[in-house]
Amino acid sequence: MEKFYLLTKFCSAVFKRSTVAILFIGFFSSSIYCQPPTPIGGIVNTYHQVLEIIPAKACVRVADPTGLNVNTRVMLVQMKGASIITTNSAAFGDTTSLNEAGNYEIGTICYIIGDSVFLFHTLLNTYSPSSGKVQLVQFAEYYSADVVDTVKAAPWDSLAGTGGVIAIFANQDITLNAPIYADSSGYKGGPFFLSDGTCNNFPGATGYVYDGIHLLFNSKWCIKGEGVAFNIPTKWRPKELRPMVVVVVIIIIIVVVVVPILIQAEMEVETPVQEDVESHYKA
Repeated sequence: MEKFYLLTKFCSAVFKRSTVAILFIGFFSSSIYCQPPTPIGGIVNTYHQVLEIIPAKACVRVADPTGLNVNTRVMLVQMKGASIITTNSAAFGDTTSLNEAGNYEIGTICYIIGDSVFLFHTLLNTYSPSSGKVQLVQFAEYYSADVVDTVKAAPWDSLAGTGGVIAIFANQDITLNAPIYADSSGYKGGPFFLSDGTCNNFPGATGYVYDGIHLLFNSKWCIKGEGVAFNIPTKWRPKELRPMVVVVVIIIIIVVVVVPILIQAEMEVETPVQEDVESHYKA
């Protein structure tokens, strides 16, 4: 009977041909099962802004494919794009249609060419990268994971449309010795406006929404935070735009009020001088 010799770290033995394959599988399975959990913490995902989706080719074009790997799981998710009521009424902000906002699916990367990421499966949903902030999130994958430090999401980047999501996959288990925490990593809340203490309500806050010019003269207001719909510049004003609005208002005041006063004053000064000159020549 022909025999094979199988040597391991722990022992050596002689086995018949018919038992070799089974033992190889057994040792391989045992070695996988016994591997220790991977300690994880911090930001474990990579986030990629989606530029274009080509459904017929299961292709997702991203702004930067750095960090993406073939045969890894990814989540395709649209972060914005809902429609809301924008009239100055109690219904302001109510969602009329989610459109594609919130659509997502999980797939596996087949191969990557340049900025094009091809998936194994046909896309199940529709997405609007040009108007809905779509991102591709690469899973953190483990056989077994031990959360030894807080796992966090990358902060939401409203310009790129990435972040705010945690995606983890484990074949065996995930042990929580620290939290998985995404609080304050999603849509940004509205920044506060610090009143000067006078509690001024001029000219009166009776509406449900105001434009930026009105808010400059009213201390009873707050800037609206982000959501699945895009902020409307004519209805509320991002904090970073406030200095620009102030500058514009000052320029308008100077042009409309100050400049005419200066011109009038200059004319009043020039008139007596001109009369004196004419009187001198007549004399």
